[in-house]
Amino acid sequence: NVVASLNISNTINNVFNIVFIALGDSVAIIVGQLLGAGDMKKARDTDNKMIAFSVMCCTCVAMVMFVMAPLFPMLYNTNDEARELAKYLIMITAFFMPQNAFLHATYFTLRSGGKTIITFLFDSVFIWCVSVPIAFVLSRYTGIHVLVIYACVQLDPEPVNTLLFFNVDPLITDLYFSFFHQMADRTLECVLAETKLSLDDFR
Repeated sequence: NVVASLNISNTINNVFNIVFIALGDSVAIIVGQLLGAGDMKKARDTDNKMIAFSVMCCTCVAMVMFVMAPLFPMLYNTNDEARELAKYLIMITAFFMPQNAFLHATYFTLRSGGKTIITFLFDSVFIWCVSVPIAFVLSRYTGIHVLVIYACVQLDPEPVNTLLFFNVDPLITDLYFSFFHQMADRTLECVLAETKLSLDDFR
């Protein structure tokens, strides 16, 4: 059921992820051009605006995705348990979409500035040295529900690492952390409303 639900959720996730992927690529192109022209002030200002725009767009897309979460799994010929699990996986992904938009935009900002070593660390090393081991340990050596594991893997320390290496506008970072601190409990309660889990499982 878990594999089936992941396949269902990944299908719609890939459709909606196009938004922040395209916006991240546009950051690399536009900011890279400005950096190449030597206009550092304009490059920084444009980058901050594009990061904010990406996060706002993906917040709206995430809301649509959250609403569609109960409907999309109904298109698949599978059992009710897989559909229910897929619904919650889509909701969790929707919740983290603004975060992914922020990370993707800052990641391509680093790439536009030629920070290849840092982007390599974020793109490959971090996944294999942090995300994959966390998922493996939680799935093999704990009795935590798959939804909690999925959320833990999504909510990793990469945003903090990105902010340490790339000093974006403080207003953007404040808005980013304020948004997730205020919305986390409310969204998780909504996702887990029909399960036997509680927010204590995430702490």
